[in-house]
Amino acid sequence: MSSFAKCNNGKDCKYKWEVTNGLIVGIPAASPSILEANAKDQIKVVWNNTNGNGTIKVTSGQPSAGDQGCSECPVGLTQTKTIPIRYLGTPGNIKINGVAQSGSYQVNCGTAPINVAVDPVTNATNYVWTYPPGWTLSGSGNIVTLTPNAGSGGVIKVTTSRNDVPGLTTSSQLTITRPVPSKPVINSPDILLCNPQTITATASNATSYNWVATGGITANSPGNTNSAQITGVPDGTVKVSATSSVCGVTSAFSTPINVKRSAPQPASLLVTANGGGSPDFMCNGAGVMLNAYTAEPGTQFGIWTCSDPATGPSHTT
Repeated sequence: MSSFAKCNNGKDCKYKWEVTNGLIVGIPAASPSILEANAKDQIKVVWNNTNGNGTIKVTSGQPSAGDQGCSECPVGLTQTKTIPIRYLGTPGNIKINGVAQSGSYQVNCGTAPINVAVDPVTNATNYVWTYPPGWTLSGSGNIVTLTPNAGSGGVIKVTTSRNDVPGLTTSSQLTITRPVPSKPVINSPDILLCNPQTITATASNATSYNWVATGGITANSPGNTNSAQITGVPDGTVKVSATSSVCGVTSAFSTPINVKRSAPQPASLLVTANGGGSPDFMCNGAGVMLNAYTAEPGTQFGIWTCSDPATGPSHTT
């Protein structure tokens, strides 16, 4: 086309571009990537990260419109060029102490170093490792040593690149968990404390428990175990957290339970008729079902009394 002087020196002729192992910029992704347009004598291609070659083929044609000379554009001239692709492989699964892991992996608490590696990556010239906060790294390349802190987890990630293709990277990562204590659950509902009472809590990976009481309540746990004796006079609450001495981590506190020393107050009682769905009166001797409820712990219902406003109490049960 360089010798064709008409149709803007051939620039306004029609061109059909076909690209394999790459994408013509500005059109939807497809394989092969094809663009046919008037006056399109240049394209931009982003090559796939493929271990092989790409090709570009261009074919000339006559445009659908243009000056008179464009009707003489040569039809069917073809040029094909092979492009070696600067491929970069993708790291495989990260290995911990020589064993490949995927998804997530639990590392014991403590600071014992671990060997971390990936198999050599095709054409990679650089390996950049990132790791959880508080950890340290020694070594470089595809094999390094990481020293954890006592109890933190996070993500280990390796990113590879090659010097002759700026911006091209591939990566692999592994989520690291640690056996830290879970948030405890107290194995008791709210308590009406008439006498000292022992309660327990459950948590995983705990070596000790920290019991905390409020109000006039005391939670006594010799040895900081998962069991505590509850005593006291005024009302209060009890909650507990769990600690792992190996991980150096303490969990969040459990949901507190209420500890009551006083009997339920009349205002805390709720009485409904027929489950709450009917008026609370009787006509012509018809019966009515009354239900009592309270959220106060340890409540047992006793004597029911009915009365006529005119005559006073008439019956108890």
